[in-house]
Amino acid sequence: MRSRFYQHSKAARGGPGKPGLRGLSRIVLVLAALTCITRAALADSFVTYVDQFFEVRDQQVPTKYVFNGETRVAQSVAPLSSRSIIQRLEVTAGWNLRSTAVTVSNVLEQFSAGHPTPPVNATYRWNPSSKAFVVMNNNDLLPAGTVIWIHCVTNTTLSISGAYSQPADLILLAGGAFIPSAGLEFWDLTNQLPATASLWKRVENQWETRLSTPLGSTDLIQQHIAPGEAAFLDLSEPLTLRAPDPGWRLLYYHEDHLGSAACISDAEGQPVTETAYYAFGGERQVSSTRKGRIDFGFTGKERDAEHGLLNFDSRLLWPGGARFIRVDSLADKFKENTLHSPQNLNPYSYCLNNPLAVVDPDGREARVINHGNGKITIQVAIQYVGPLATKANIARANKGIEKYWTGKFGRYNVTMKVLDPGQDPTLKPAVVTLTGKDEKGKYLRSFVKVAEDTGQWNPKDSDFSWVAAHETGHLLGLDDRYADKKGGGSVADAGWRGNMMATSGARVEQRNVDELLLTSGFMVLRAPKTDPNAQVRHNRQVVDSTPESRAAANQRDMAIQMKAWELSDK
Repeated sequence: MRSRFYQHSKAARGGPGKPGLRGLSRIVLVLAALTCITRAALADSFVTYVDQFFEVRDQQVPTKYVFNGETRVAQSVAPLSSRSIIQRLEVTAGWNLRSTAVTVSNVLEQFSAGHPTPPVNATYRWNPSSKAFVVMNNNDLLPAGTVIWIHCVTNTTLSISGAYSQPADLILLAGGAFIPSAGLEFWDLTNQLPATASLWKRVENQWETRLSTPLGSTDLIQQHIAPGEAAFLDLSEPLTLRAPDPGWRLLYYHEDHLGSAACISDAEGQPVTETAYYAFGGERQVSSTRKGRIDFGFTGKERDAEHGLLNFDSRLLWPGGARFIRVDSLADKFKENTLHSPQNLNPYSYCLNNPLAVVDPDGREARVINHGNGKITIQVAIQYVGPLATKANIARANKGIEKYWTGKFGRYNVTMKVLDPGQDPTLKPAVVTLTGKDEKGKYLRSFVKVAEDTGQWNPKDSDFSWVAAHETGHLLGLDDRYADKKGGGSVADAGWRGNMMATSGARVEQRNVDELLLTSGFMVLRAPKTDPNAQVRHNRQVVDSTPESRAAANQRDMAIQMKAWELSDK
């Protein structure tokens, strides 16, 4: 099972200009989730999720993605140009057998760059002509594919930069030779080595061996070479090792009406795989012209190769069981007002059991539709609860949100719509408590908790309509643009005076909408059929991605599940 790196900003945000309590604004929480392990065949594969556009996937293969907005349209598993790139080599204390994927000069200087003390104290390079290792000097020009033998004083990561060359077939003569990796691609030799070949790999300061017949055994060695690795191969006859299939270096995604990767094509436009899905994401039929695996399929979500579950960010979907394997973390917050839709009572259901027409990006509560020509529609779902959640106060809040967020803002014509919970099954509501006092019985300064999609707003404020609009800006992902003063009140950031997110009573400006459209947390979904040119965006940060221990998360989920069951029984 794998987990992503999550970043939560503005965990709790309030409005400017209120006396007394200092707001909880400008709190930034950065969550770094350790990469988990997926076991595939004999190899342990690790995936590091750097950001939306870059991942280090199975066997340390750098993978880049191209998006149209937030729709994944292509992926590259190797650089597509010969310009200078950075290659990183993971090394341990002791002797390390590695290879270069780039043409590099002043290599010893680059090995020491960024380290307080030189991490390498002995370096050799393999000379194919003399079939021997020779001392490596700093002024040596190492072509891509050079095997190096280095001794390190500590565990670290070395960085080298140079021009990248696409891997080519490797022609080997009989006898022993060290072979490099296939550039930055994963190179599987399992079906290429004859029974008479012997292979040695150095893994964590130990040698793993595959001996030739009759002594041969393939159970103790992984017959592949990851980027930056090297191996020793002993052959009884000449052999040509085929480079990894170049058709996998650049792939294009072709989606169906749900955003699923129904077809994958290569750089030449030839189909690589075609997949037909069951309603809840199971793979009904897969046709492949090349050996390999596509990780992102049903509605664009990643399928874990270990257990077959689909990663929907906040929860994992079990396609065979047609449900999430974990209770909805907001199940107890909006059930009472959605009884008209019985499927809402199931905290495990996926898309209200209507997966052929509805998608679930990751349970989001705000939608921005870009119609083109500057026309923008914003839809927000809000669930109001609390002692002051009267019809009059709810109407004041919704009227203020729609009033301040609707209008001509620079080049944009924006229309804001506040939806009741359940009005649109693809939107999960933010849960807002209307109350005049905080937990200690003191004056409440309105705020939202972005990471939990919750908030507490004070309808007793004289400018409550504007406060609701300001706090909705936070729900949309916008930051405060002011600082609290010690004696009460606030002062707008430089250049932001008169802006909705900075000054009490101020209006929305074009830059707010610009920021809204460029926020990295937005997800682009397919456009409505009635508006084929529209781009649909969702924004929400879900509770399930908070930095809790496994035990704490399980206890919380059990409590939520019990509350959901109690509501279902009423």
